[in-house]
Amino acid sequence: MRETDAERDRVQMTGIGWEQADSHCLTIERSSTATDPGGVALVAVMSDALLRISVIASLTVDGVEFRDDVSGLVTIRRSKTDQEGEGAVMYLGLGTADRVRRWMLAADVASGPLFRRMRHEDTVTNDFLTPQSVREIAKRAVEILDIVSAGGHSLQIGSAQSLAECGASLVEKQHAGRWTSPWMLALYSRRTEASRSAVARLRHGV
Repeated sequence: MRETDAERDRVQMTGIGWEQADSHCLTIERSSTATDPGGVALVAVMSDALLRISVIASLTVDGVEFRDDVSGLVTIRRSKTDQEGEGAVMYLGLGTADRVRRWMLAADVASGPLFRRMRHEDTVTNDFLTPQSVREIAKRAVEILDIVSAGGHSLQIGSAQSLAECGASLVEKQHAGRWTSPWMLALYSRRTEASRSAVARLRHGV
């Protein structure tokens, strides 16, 4: 019942789509007072790889691979929908991979946890970032973007909606977000899919 309630709350959240996530990262980077490259990199990775809070908090440096074309890959060892630990490899775009590189250089992160807890706002620890800290970073993004009814899972939801807007198939969307069942994904993208329904196409020529 708790899981059902959590999923219901997640569906009611407003998604942070690709353009909004990119806008947030650029806003922070262009700010004269920007001091959190880790937060920017985290938002970018969550958006590209459609990551849940618990997954982004558990990423490790050895799970990140930078490619010759300056893009990247991130390996997810285990997640809510992968209890057997088969893992998944997700793509990171050029801007996202660059933000991860800059975070690792700024924080001198070479092994262990990728995203880490900060002490006194200026000291990087060797501890994994907590799920609560991830929520707080996502909350700051929501506040900057001035989005109503958004939360920690809004980046994952928004990326699913962006995929739907670009015409991704159900299989493609399921694979991108690692959903084992299509029903929750259908709820996330139902508004977009409604505008592509048979009535929209055949009666109104949309």
